[in-house]
Amino acid sequence: DDGLVAVVDPGMVPDRSAILEPLAAFGVAPEDVTDVVLSHHHPDHTMHIALFPHVRVHDYWAVYERDVW
Repeated sequence: DDGLVAVVDPGMVPDRSAILEPLAAFGVAPEDVTDVVLSHHHPDHTMHIALFPHVRVHDYWAVYERDVW
């Protein structure tokens, strides 16, 4: 365990609870997430990155840190 907690493609869902509740079921709060991985930059994959404001964002081109989403 190196402390990595990743979410993949936190995209377009009708309510953000569709992302947060499954994480909570595993005992993970938004501030526990360290990394977001994007398969590509369409809104249906990126829309809710802001739920995790202190993460590194990995996409197929780069790794972003401390950017505003």
